[in-house]
Amino acid sequence: MEKQKPLTIEELRRMDGKPVYWKDDGSYGIVCIDNTGEWVGVPFFKGRKNGENFEFHIKSRAMELYKIEPIQIDYLKWRAKWISMTDDDGCTWLECSACEYDLDSTEEAHNFCPNCGMAMNNNAIKILEKRLIK
Repeated sequence: MEKQKPLTIEELRRMDGKPVYWKDDGSYGIVCIDNTGEWVGVPFFKGRKNGENFEFHIKSRAMELYKIEPIQIDYLKWRAKWISMTDDDGCTWLECSACEYDLDSTEEAHNFCPNCGMAMNNNAIKILEKRLIK
């Protein structure tokens, strides 16, 4: 695997509003570029660490910033579904396709299986994505 190289000033200029990582400080932040004033086109590193906002001029600090690669998520590994089941007497229930956990007919289908925790619908996937991004 090739070692990642720090972003150049030109690359940073094209990354306005995108997240980057400052390895020296262990900080994540956003590249911001002013559209007006004396700092037009100059990339800054903005973020928040230990409850404090920060803003640094990248070039004057000789900061080495790195692109944050997008997270690749295999949603199929997180997903299961409720399968509608019926016995010979006509009783119905829902069963988890991953662990065969049964919800009785009076229970409402959950976003997550109460037994194995698998995401059972798109709403559950959105909840998991929010947890990952925080």
